[in-house]
Amino acid sequence: MTVTFGPLLLDDEANTQLKPTFEPVLRLYYVELWKDGAVLDVHGTGEWLETAAYAVDAVDAFLAGHGVRPLTDIERAELYGGLLQAKGGAGYEVLTRQVARRA
Repeated sequence: MTVTFGPLLLDDEANTQLKPTFEPVLRLYYVELWKDGAVLDVHGTGEWLETAAYAVDAVDAFLAGHGVRPLTDIERAELYGGLLQAKGGAGYEVLTRQVARRA
């Protein structure tokens, strides 16, 4: 079973998406806010988001600053998975095994 996490579509009408990313050189997580096919802002710029959990915990304040609703619990879990997928490695492997066991 292949488990993948993609961009989170937050508002279909406004075409607002969150795209999880990881910078391997700095080992930091970022969340890109896209609107109408272009990057509007990046959550984590100027911050040290060293863990996926911290990036997810801090994302609602970032979204509020752009007039975007907070994430639901399911969206938060999907964003977390997307951040782990962007980084790759053992954390993502463990997550995919847990998801596969529950399927």
